[in-house]
Amino acid sequence: MVARDLQLKIAEVPINCNYDLKDTSTDNPVKHGFGVLSSIVNVIAEKRPMLFIGLPGMVLIMIGFYFGLTLLRQYNQAGYFSLPFTLLAGFFIIVGVLGVFISLVLNVISRLLRERGESG
Repeated sequence: MVARDLQLKIAEVPINCNYDLKDTSTDNPVKHGFGVLSSIVNVIAEKRPMLFIGLPGMVLIMIGFYFGLTLLRQYNQAGYFSLPFTLLAGFFIIVGVLGVFISLVLNVISRLLRERGESG
């Protein structure tokens, strides 16, 4: 992707590969899988944090507003203030707002790092 953006030419080069390795990894496959997943999440968060973190944050805020409106409707109709709906609304709104702010900060940081890499 970077090569295409820089309009570089790409050529296929044959390689030799030896699969008879003596010192292979002895990591647990589950641990290795989580490590790979963590690397993928880091790459995605660096490239598009607004899409990967900000959009789910906005969805969580909307879910929180839904629970808040349900809470207000229930209180208006029955005069009963539901603690579970209050906790759900608060939780989703707080986590959603944190996600949006984190995505904004990561977006600014990744943009600064890209600009610094291009100029430096």
